[in-house]
Amino acid sequence: MTMKFAPGLIAAAAMGALTLSVPGTAGASTAEVSAPPVTSVADHPRPWGYYYSGNALAKARGKIAVRSYGGDDNTAAQVTFSLYDLDNRSATAGGSCAYVTFKALTSDTRWSDAYEARHCGGAVPRTLSFSVDGAKGLRVQVCQDGPARNGIGHCGYSETLFDLGRLDNRDVGMENEAIRLTNEARAAMGCKPATPDPRLRTAAVEHSADMSVRNYFSHASPDDRGAADRINASGFSPVSAWGENIAKGQTSAADVVKFWVNNPSDEANLMNCDLTHIGVGYAPSGDYWTLLLVRH
Repeated sequence: MTMKFAPGLIAAAAMGALTLSVPGTAGASTAEVSAPPVTSVADHPRPWGYYYSGNALAKARGKIAVRSYGGDDNTAAQVTFSLYDLDNRSATAGGSCAYVTFKALTSDTRWSDAYEARHCGGAVPRTLSFSVDGAKGLRVQVCQDGPARNGIGHCGYSETLFDLGRLDNRDVGMENEAIRLTNEARAAMGCKPATPDPRLRTAAVEHSADMSVRNYFSHASPDDRGAADRINASGFSPVSAWGENIAKGQTSAADVVKFWVNNPSDEANLMNCDLTHIGVGYAPSGDYWTLLLVRH
């Protein structure tokens, strides 16, 4: 099924079996979008998007720069983020507060509290920053709590912003292999190789992880965020067009790329020579895959 829209509107095509229970499913989505300008962060930027609490009143977004000074034991994670509370009532007026907590991995196995912040009342975000020395990893969780700092609940899941151990592990290797095989297939059709971009990889990883954690299979998340939202939140800009493929159940890069190539809607994205940059994200729990191809 293909849908055409008037110029200037979002255009989308979605095809494929979006079935949660059947391994080896896939889906594709495309659109024309425009992205706002974003200031980049030096050294390994790791943008992270909106993280909603259970009642969708608390959220946060930010960037993280991971700098290594001679090895894993001498690494600084520098984080800048904005914390939102959409309750629009102050704590003294009985309103709820947004609460964010960060945990750092400072040894091989121990995660400990690194930073926390609250923001009560009003849609204007509170902008904050902090740094952690000697960090091997960092996690974030956003919640909604009461004005008396009790009854914290309605929390989103804990998201790992970075983990130095992932740089060499199987997940990243499979993602890189999927990119290599995609570019190999594109070359056979006369397309130039798509350039891997860490921001698009971040957006793809987050969607695969979100589908895994919240047990769904769709281009749209349960809070109705789509690929365009994820690309914009990643900081990749400017954007004139994008294509997203998703899949579930494939246990290797070769299997998922072969599956996409054999699915007409997914293949259309892979073989779109106008799309110039790529990111792939894999979530091992459930074998969820997301591929983003974007025209810069």
